[in-house]
Amino acid sequence: MGKVRTFHFRVAFAVCSSVVVFTGEKQIAGTQVRDVRFFPSRSRRVFMSHKAIVFRQARTVVVRVAGVLLVVAIACVATPVFAQIPPEEMSEKSSAESPAKQIMGDWVRYQDTAKGRLMTIKQHLGDRTILTIYDPNQKPLVSYRSQYKVDDSGSVPVFRYKNKVVVQGPNRGAKDATERAYIFRVDDGKFYEVHGMLPGDDKQPQLIIWERLKDNPVPKQAT
Repeated sequence: MGKVRTFHFRVAFAVCSSVVVFTGEKQIAGTQVRDVRFFPSRSRRVFMSHKAIVFRQARTVVVRVAGVLLVVAIACVATPVFAQIPPEEMSEKSSAESPAKQIMGDWVRYQDTAKGRLMTIKQHLGDRTILTIYDPNQKPLVSYRSQYKVDDSGSVPVFRYKNKVVVQGPNRGAKDATERAYIFRVDDGKFYEVHGMLPGDDKQPQLIIWERLKDNPVPKQAT
């Protein structure tokens, strides 16, 4: 009697197993699956075919290859575009990131007075400035030198200068070691000085606009 019960139990288990396997085959994209893996878990049984595993691995490889080809295609398209940009424009864009490089060179501004139109030229030479004021006949009236540095650590660049020395004019030889500063901006060939805007500066706010001087009408001062 015990043998009969055992036999009936084995038959029932085999039938249930075949039903579960058949159900698992229908869930895999309608593909006839012969080799099925059985993974027991606490809450449910999971069935996975070799074909499904191979398909997933192949899909991963295809996606990675497509990504590499996309990167190569973008590089091939971008290279000719950058090659068409002249070196001069590339240097201007790179220098625009550095306020210290933006202000380098000669700048000029004019003032109309009772004695005629005065011309002021200043030269930024990396760490020092030479500023000269000329009369209407382009003869120097006064000239002085000073040391400067550009502070671009904040949101607005700051021009700091000190050790001013008069090298030509009525007060020739006069020195002033006081450090002064103002905020500035260079845009479209113009240098905008804004005085009286920094903390602790009690002077009246003043805007001075310089234009870049391409052709200097007078010889440069000795550096």
